[in-house]
Amino acid sequence: MKFRSILLTSVVILGLSGIGFGTNYVKAMPLDANQTKEPALSEHELMTIKANQLKMGSDEKTANQLIEKYKKGELADADLMSFRDAVSSNTTVEGDTTTTTYEFPDGSRAQMQITELKLLGRITPFASISGGRCQTTTVGTECKSVKVSNNTPFYGMSYYVNYYLNRFGTDSITWVGNFNVWTVTGSYANPSLRILKPVNTSWHDEARLSAQFNMIFEIGSFNRSLSFYVGNNRTGWGWNSYY
Repeated sequence: MKFRSILLTSVVILGLSGIGFGTNYVKAMPLDANQTKEPALSEHELMTIKANQLKMGSDEKTANQLIEKYKKGELADADLMSFRDAVSSNTTVEGDTTTTTYEFPDGSRAQMQITELKLLGRITPFASISGGRCQTTTVGTECKSVKVSNNTPFYGMSYYVNYYLNRFGTDSITWVGNFNVWTVTGSYANPSLRILKPVNTSWHDEARLSAQFNMIFEIGSFNRSLSFYVGNNRTGWGWNSYY
């Protein structure tokens, strides 16, 4: 299992690697045969998904092939798989923003976009987050209003977190809030943002936003979650299919 994390240090930024949750394939639940099927995706919705896919670097041919999947009532691999299942990834840096694009077996893509915190004195940037303010002392680092987000061309979710990395004690997440869930079509239900105590891991606290996405016709419903972790003077994040 690999983790995207940064060890707490005064001025040295350690190398990063992606968090892995294992291989988690999600099978969308089809609607009951007696239910009335809703209309297919509108042309505007399909073009929105295609435009988002092209923005993530897909070529026209691949984007059109993915649109055909949606027309058939199927979701793209990027909508259902963990990023550990990506066949490739590419990271680009433009100014303070680092964008990692993951490509999946069917050519679909998902992105994590990171705006690193500037080094101010002893402040350490964390590459799994966007924005926020951090202050570091000799005993630890406190960060506030840090945005955690994940997007595919079809849907996305985000929230804000405050946390504290304690050099000599237990790291903690002190607040989570202001979540956002969006989807091109369909709806979402049962959003839940909470702070958890991970079991049998090296993490001390986990912030997790979960939601059920209710898609149209054959696509059915599926769960997604976006997690942010602290523990052992480091942070980590990942998305998965459990609630």
